[in-house]
Amino acid sequence: VTQRSIGALLDERARQSPHANFITFYADGSSAPQALTYAQFQQRVNQMANLLQQRYGVRRGDRVATLAYNHIDVVCVYFACWKLGATATPQSAAEDDDRIAYILNNAACNVLFVHPQYAARARDLQPRVSGLRHVVLLDAELQQHWRSQPDTYSTPAACMLEDECLLVYTSGTTGAPKGVMLSQYNLL
Repeated sequence: VTQRSIGALLDERARQSPHANFITFYADGSSAPQALTYAQFQQRVNQMANLLQQRYGVRRGDRVATLAYNHIDVVCVYFACWKLGATATPQSAAEDDDRIAYILNNAACNVLFVHPQYAARARDLQPRVSGLRHVVLLDAELQQHWRSQPDTYSTPAACMLEDECLLVYTSGTTGAPKGVMLSQYNLL
């Protein structure tokens, strides 16, 4: 691995191939695929990293959860976490609320990003999770705050290969779910 972090790799690829396709996806309600180049994706990620840091106080080492289905905004949240040195902790909407509350507490998540269709669940979960400072809807209002952020990002403290970046939980078939920590190196 020649990169020191996932964010550094994204930045390098955006410099080397700014107009190359990075990701193709279907936006909400659209039957036509959309695409983002490396440069466009990097800008969105930088804006989200700035938003996470400035508005929600996310710092290196914090854990940020998502309760959503596969969506381009969730991918941006993950990459923004990785730029900050924070850990993405995805939650499956198929899990029951008791299990999700257990995982959010066990992981000590500070912020939970939620697709609007799960908003009621998130409101019910929030009082059950100590340390959860923010529940953020992935909606049009967030888009306005997100897009108003600077599209460049300077890391206050450089992320390292050994930094935790993804925390997924086992199914817990023989007991409570257990967290599996993956580092920047593991993902790279």
